[in-house]
Parts: sequence; structure tokens; C-alpha cells
Amino acid sequence: MSKNVIAVVVLIVIVGVVIGIYIYYTQPKPPAVISIGSVRVPTHLDPVKTTGADEFNLEFNIYDYLVEWEPETLNVVPGLATSWETSENGTVWTFYLRQGVKFHDGTSFNASAAKFNIDRYIEKGAFRSGLKYITNVIVVDDYTLKIYLSHPHPLLLRHLSIFIGMVSPTLIEVYGEDYIDTHPAGTGPYKVIEYVEDDRIVLEANKDYWDTPPKNSKIVLKKYADSASLKAAFEAGEIDIIWSARGDLFPTDVEDLRKKGYNIIESESNMIRYIVFNEAQYPFNDTRVRKAIAYAVNRTKIVNVVFSGQASELYTLVAKGIWGHLDTFPHRNLTEAISLLNDAGHNTAQKLEITLYYSSSYYGTAEEYVAQVIKEDLEETGLISVTLQNVEKATFREQYKAGQYGMWLLGWFPPIPDPNSYLYYFMNPIMANAIFSSHYNNTEADSLLSQALSTYNQTLRQELYEQLQQILAEDVPYIPLWQLKQFFITTDKISGIQVSPIAYFYFHTIEKK
Repeated sequence: MSKNVIAVVVLIVIVGVVIGIYIYYTQPKPPAVISIGSVRVPTHLDPVKTTGADEFNLEFNIYDYLVEWEPETLNVVPGLATSWETSENGTVWTFYLRQGVKFHDGTSFNASAAKFNIDRYIEKGAFRSGLKYITNVIVVDDYTLKIYLSHPHPLLLRHLSIFIGMVSPTLIEVYGEDYIDTHPAGTGPYKVIEYVEDDRIVLEANKDYWDTPPKNSKIVLKKYADSASLKAAFEAGEIDIIWSARGDLFPTDVEDLRKKGYNIIESESNMIRYIVFNEAQYPFNDTRVRKAIAYAVNRTKIVNVVFSGQASELYTLVAKGIWGHLDTFPHRNLTEAISLLNDAGHNTAQKLEITLYYSSSYYGTAEEYVAQVIKEDLEETGLISVTLQNVEKATFREQYKAGQYGMWLLGWFPPIPDPNSYLYYFMNPIMANAIFSSHYNNTEADSLLSQALSTYNQTLRQELYEQLQQILAEDVPYIPLWQLKQFFITTDKISGIQVSPIAYFYFHTIEKK
């Protein structure tokens, strides 16, 4: 073969390689599959059954709502409703709906579908008691809806933006109510294509989504047994992102990953942790005992020793960063604690014997260390003897709801960034007993809650919620302890994580190189 022929062949090969490289880097690539790990996965996918933070978060990614909020600002913005207006007295709201939107099963979204979902939630929703002010929903035409209220209510838009994810009415009519809890059909950016209970959920990008499409093709949510196995899976490359919004990772694991050079995105969360008392059970039916325990706990020690500063001390049940937050609970004072215990009849010869229940299988490895710190704090009075009881997740929830515990550790992740999303559930006697089994009942507090939900006057609402926080510090049915931070741990291949101050995670902006 002549040199000229060889040169031509080499040139052709080089040109072919160059063209191939050009095509590879310039042609659109299929979006990536992204795996996200935590120590829990959602239990329910049906909006009417949802009560937990993990379920709400997933539903934001598979359902749309009449109105939504911007992740960064929390301002209410159009969703499936493009605009809305209210009557002069604030009791009639008219919503103008988006046209051309389809559910994942092909059913068209319209005013009838919206009414179906609102009516269904008011009848069956887990938080339906908080929506009793909605008296009627009327379809004006295919894309206009009217909602009638018994009185002006400042949280209507917020309630519509989280509780009532729009589900295909056709799916329920054909397959029944239970089917959508594992096979939902919304109008959102993702479809659920696989659900394995207590193990994983696989989401596929909705290619027909009416808004900006996701920047990835699939999201795989994986559950791991504990912080150690979650960290190990991440380092082994099994998952792309660890999302620790509720203490999934032990604090030392976060710091170890930081030292190893992984990307750590840290921000405040509005999840709070606290002690619950059952006021129907001795000795917690004595306010002096509850106050003594509130004086004895050492939040600084919990935050610094257990969480290595990855949390904040909390002195009220409204999270920092939420308007209306007011510190009302006392800082540690052993002298006051001992005085109250003496007054309640306890001394070194007749100590107060109590059991603190908690669940590390639900809240993570750090929970048992928190419980130990609290035990040490209370026993430092010399007048309290504490027994610690670690209970498995399912049994824990079942037993405290049945009123079997007198004192236990819980967490609250409010669905809406408003002080009412804390105080109403803790202080309304129906909700306090249904959710926490605290048996708390203060008629003055319940009246103030009603006033705060009957006006659009923000200044008045803040004054009322500050009064309520002062009442909580006086009655002490709960003791606020700390407020969590959230962490996203990723490799250099991941970008586009959108951080929200209320610890919700929107998947559609994530990209993988």
C-alpha cells in the first residue's frame, strides 16, 4: 500500500473520530437516572392518607396543586390555577384553571376534577378537620371553580397548596380508593413506576408535563437501615445523593464525608424535636412536675454533644425562621427544677420515678444519645430517676397513640410555613389528643386559635400566636428541645439541588454529569 493511500486512510479515520466526538458532545443526551438515599421512604402516596413529611415531599413531585409555593421564597404562586380572586367579605374564592393539562393516565384536568379532589379530601383527608371552613365547591364551567367559606380563613391558599394534590378521578373510579396509595396518577413532573413497600420507590419523568420538564429521566428513592449503611452505600457509589433532613445521618458521619471532600449543602430546616407529656397519666398530670423537667433539660448539651452543633436550641414550639416565633420556655435552671419537685412532694428519699420512651429505628441513631443526655440532665437534680425505653418504630407509634406512655420524644415537620401549623396541632384539644395523645385542653388557647384563623390581619394573628406560645410555656404539655438542620451530600457529578427553608426536596432540577 502506497504512502499516499495510507495517509488518506489515516485522515479518514481521524475525521471519523473527530465527527464522532463532535456528535457525542453536541447531541442531546438522555437525562440521567439519579438515586437518593435516606433511612426511610414514604408509606402513603394518596394525598388523603398523608400525614408525614416524607409523604408530603414525594407528593410534591408527582402531584400538582391549584396553587403552589416557590421553594426559596415560600410565596404562593399559580399552579393548576392560573389566577384567583376573592369576594369583598373574603368568603368566596374564584379560581381560573389551567387548560390542556392531563393526568398521568390520560384523563384531562378540569374544574370537575378539581372539585372531586377537594370534596374527597374534606370527606376523607387526614387533616380534614382543619378544612371544615370550606362549605361548598361549585363548578362554574370547565375551567372555573368557586370555593365557599364559612368565614374568612387566612390559610386557604396554603391548604390548597399542600393537602389537596390532584389525583385522576378516573383512576379511583376504575380501580378504587386503595389502588392509588401505591399506583398514583397525578399531573406532576414524575410518574410512579415502581413501589416496593419500605424499600424503594422509582419515579419516571413525565414527558408530557405541562411545565418545565425534569432534568433527569428517573429518580430512585432507596431506604437504608441506619446512618452507617446509608453512608457506606453512598461511598460505594450505590446512591448519588444522601438527603438528611430528619437526622438520617449521624453527625460524625456528616463530618467524615465533609473531610473526604464530598459536597455538603447545609441549610436550616423547620423540623422541631420535643418531649410530649400525657397529662392524663401520673405524675405528668401535675404541672409542677412538667415544669421541673422543663427547667432540668439541657438543650445546649444536646446540640453540642450529640449533634456537634448541627442543630439549634429551641425554646418554643414554633420553629426559628417562621414568622411569629417567640422564645417563651426557660433556659436550664436546676435550682428552680429542684424547688418545683420539692413542692410536688419529691425528695431524695422519695424520688420521682419516670420512663422516657423513644424510637431510634424511627428517628435515627442519635436518638438514643439524646435520651441518655436527658436522663443525665434530669437525674442531676438528685430527685428524679429515669428509665429509658427504646421502642421499634411501628410499635412506638401504636403505643403512644393509644396513650400508653407518659413521656416520650417526638418530632414535628409542619406541612405549612405558618405558626398555625405548629400551634393548632399541639394546642387544639381534638388535634392534640388525636395526634399526640397529650390530653392537653385549654379553652382559652382554643379560643385564641379560632380567632387567629378567622382574620386576614397578619399583625393580629402574630399577637395571638405570641400569646399562645406564652400559654404553652406556662402549661408545659410539651417541651421544645432542638431544631434540625438539613444536609444534602453529593458527589461532584450532581448539580441543581434546590434548597428550601422548609425542608422539601424538589427533584426536577437535579442534574447528573
